[in-house]
Amino acid sequence: MLSKENNNDKILPVKKIGPIVAGIIVGVVSVFLLYSIAANRRFEWNIVLKYIFNENVLSGIFWTLWLTLLSMVIAIVLALCLAMMRKSVNPVLRGVSWFFIWFFRGTPVYTQLVFWGMFAVLVPKLSLGVPFTSVEFFSIDSNVVMTS
Repeated sequence: MLSKENNNDKILPVKKIGPIVAGIIVGVVSVFLLYSIAANRRFEWNIVLKYIFNENVLSGIFWTLWLTLLSMVIAIVLALCLAMMRKSVNPVLRGVSWFFIWFFRGTPVYTQLVFWGMFAVLVPKLSLGVPFTSVEFFSIDSNVVMTS
C-alpha cells in the first residue's frame, strides 16, 4: 500500500491521437474543397463580384434578414403564449393550445409550405365585416398580403 504522504507522482492524462488526426483530415479536405470552389471557372467569379454588391441584391439580403428576425420574434411570442395557455387551468385555453401545437407539429413542413404558398388561390380576398351580410369594414387582396 502507498501512503498518501509519499505519493508525489504526477498523473497525466492519456494523449489521444484520434481527435488530432480527425482534425487534420477535416482541415485538409476543407482546404481542397475551398480551392476547388475558388479555382472552378464555371462559377464565373467575375460576374459574381460584379453583382454581389448590386443594390437589388443588397436590398434582398436586407429584407431576408429583416423578415427572418421578425418571424423569429413572432414565433417566440406565439410560443410563449401557447406555453402559458397550455399550463392554464382553463380547459378551453388548454384545448386550443393543444390543438394548435398538435396540428402544426403533425403537419409536414412541405405540406405547410404548399398550403401557405397557395393561400391566395384558396382565399382570394381577406375582409373584415358583418358575417352573412354585404357589409365590409376592411378588405384586401390576398395576393397583396402574400407577396408584400
